[in-house]
Amino acid sequence: MGREHDFTTPDSEEVSPDSFPVVPNDTKDLERPVRFVRCQVGGVLHVITYNDNERRMQFMDGETRFVAIKKVFATGTTCDGIEGMP
Repeated sequence: MGREHDFTTPDSEEVSPDSFPVVPNDTKDLERPVRFVRCQVGGVLHVITYNDNERRMQFMDGETRFVAIKKVFATGTTCDGIEGMP
């Protein structure tokens, strides 16, 4: 089994200790940054990455990506069933 993340050394062998539903919000950051994100229903995910870059990423249904994010915007996000894993 992989090790828990530390946000400084990206590694696909790392595991997340938890997951939580992400509610897109144009004004607030996530309750805590996440290293992995999954969209149950595909579409566009409009985010601010951990390094403060604004991105719009296209997801397929059920896709999980290894990307550190700290904010998910409501405006411009069309994905549904978004899960964050710290």
